[in-house]
Amino acid sequence: MDYLPSLIIFSFLIYLISVRRIKSFVIPIWVTMLWGGVIMVLIGFVEQDKIWSTINFEVLAFLIGMFTIVAGMEKSGLLNYIALKIATRGSRKSLISSTIMGMGLLSSFLVNDTIALMGTPIVLRLAALSGIRERILLMALAYGVTIGSVPTPMGNPQNMLIASNKLMDTPLITFLIYLFPPTLLSFYASYKVFIRIYKKELDSLPFKLPKYTKEEIIKDKALAYKSIGALILVVILFIANDVSFLVYKRKIASEGFSALLAGLILFTLTDKRLDLLKRVDWSTILLFIGMFLFVEGLWNSGLGILLFNSMPSFSGPLGEILKIFLLSLLASQVMSNVPFTQLALKYFENSWNNYNNPQVYLTTLAASSTLAGNLTLLGAASNLIIIEAAESRGYKAFKPLEFTKVGVIITFLCSLIYISYLYTLYLLLKVR
Repeated sequence: MDYLPSLIIFSFLIYLISVRRIKSFVIPIWVTMLWGGVIMVLIGFVEQDKIWSTINFEVLAFLIGMFTIVAGMEKSGLLNYIALKIATRGSRKSLISSTIMGMGLLSSFLVNDTIALMGTPIVLRLAALSGIRERILLMALAYGVTIGSVPTPMGNPQNMLIASNKLMDTPLITFLIYLFPPTLLSFYASYKVFIRIYKKELDSLPFKLPKYTKEEIIKDKALAYKSIGALILVVILFIANDVSFLVYKRKIASEGFSALLAGLILFTLTDKRLDLLKRVDWSTILLFIGMFLFVEGLWNSGLGILLFNSMPSFSGPLGEILKIFLLSLLASQVMSNVPFTQLALKYFENSWNNYNNPQVYLTTLAASSTLAGNLTLLGAASNLIIIEAAESRGYKAFKPLEFTKVGVIITFLCSLIYISYLYTLYLLLKVR
């Protein structure tokens, strides 16, 4: 069987991704994924002369550009200021809603992993001031940045994979139409779950949080303005691309090029270039390079097709939506949502191309693969980032079992919301 070697490699890599260590020796996920890609090349499942064509440079360009902009916002203190303004409210319940929705909306445009990293120390500070146990606010942050990253291509890496797919003609507009309304409902549902589960702890008198001024937090005004300008430029270019395609059936520039251009302009206009370069999340870039090679090897070996064919089939558009959700929620717990999304796109692309509205299935994949992060800790890298960031500061983060107990309810409710909305929208567009 051709897929037997890749099955052995796949199993070992999944083990390393899950435990992230061999005895006391810690192995980051990006190192594991790079080794997976290299091994797939060495055993011949990815031909050496096809390595560069296998790597999706469109996605890498987008990530580098966005990480550069976020680095500028972080370095200047702007990101910290925005997060504090969002989260600083007058009661414990409002603090939960601000953390879930406020941090979530930030992750819609600034990549959820970044908000997870930056939001953790802010949440810990607010927990100390409000009297809420740290793990409760940290869980609210984790669920919030996951849900909030669903409705835009900039929200998380797997969304950018989907946005760069050839079937996605107008990524930003499509994502917002198909995913933004159910995301708002999911924010509300998640908030209600939290209030219900932690009712005793959150039912208390209002409290006062200290007020912050821009001058106290924003260290470099010039860099802050340039960074926010670069982000606005990305959004404008995304909108212009979508409008251009709708009117002229062609794009002004690709999404990856748009983000990279904005990042390059920021590099040109600031004298903090070295600082920004250091803050770019290069480990995620390397993870993606390894993932592209690893997933290509899985696909060429036949194992990828075998994994998807083993799933039960459902008939009709609703059945297809349910299948994508079920497969995404389960498989992402094993292999993480980004590599799963890359594999799913390879499997479903040809069949979706024959449907009248492939966008509904692409956005279903975006929603389901992202929501998988709310089911268990291993479902999304942002969960692990929050835990590591909290523990590095001497705090005990949430435990896997508690996270999953709350996450199962939140994931179930959010899945119902997205499935209902996406299928209803499919029927409405079909009638038109």
